[in-house]
Amino acid sequence: MSPVAVTFDDGPHPEWTPSVLDALRETRIRATFFLQGDRLVERPGLACGAVLEGHSLQAHCYQHRSHHELSEQEIAADIERLLDAMNNLGLPRPRLWRPPYGDIAPPRSYEVAGRHRLRLVTWTVETCDWARNSAPAILSELLAEERPATRLQADSIVLMHDSVGPHTAELVRLLAREVRRRGWTFGFIGENPNTPERPFSGCL
Repeated sequence: MSPVAVTFDDGPHPEWTPSVLDALRETRIRATFFLQGDRLVERPGLACGAVLEGHSLQAHCYQHRSHHELSEQEIAADIERLLDAMNNLGLPRPRLWRPPYGDIAPPRSYEVAGRHRLRLVTWTVETCDWARNSAPAILSELLAEERPATRLQADSIVLMHDSVGPHTAELVRLLAREVRRRGWTFGFIGENPNTPERPFSGCL
């Protein structure tokens, strides 16, 4: 079985990415960061530091716009701009691509991904940390029996954001304790992730 994969979108952020990295270091979790290019070029040191600490850097976007609003040419231009920025900083070439909002727009998202040898991926567990600021309440909801399709499992791909506030770092610590209490492990997203084309996004 695949491990629990902790992932972050929309960074790096000058305040919250360092606090998330601190929490990951304390809990001995290696995570995956899906980078936003316009933020990356402003704070390249944070991304380089994440690599040195053993985390995985993957592709999110350059500017945060839904693929449903973009033409194939615009999608291509955006991801190419991000890939160029990562290459110019000497960062590893990504193999995974999570579009903004998890919005995959067939067929154009797939066409662009194929040309750039990227695999589209979303998530299986949405923490909604961008909409809520209580880490204990978020964790309680992730474990709730009434959400079986998106409840935390031993092989979940968990979506968080390293750009929204201090509660995300607290959530990392709580999640680490809960996952290990259950005898599960943490790791990176596998070679062939099976994630929904239209992931849960019902945060209130």
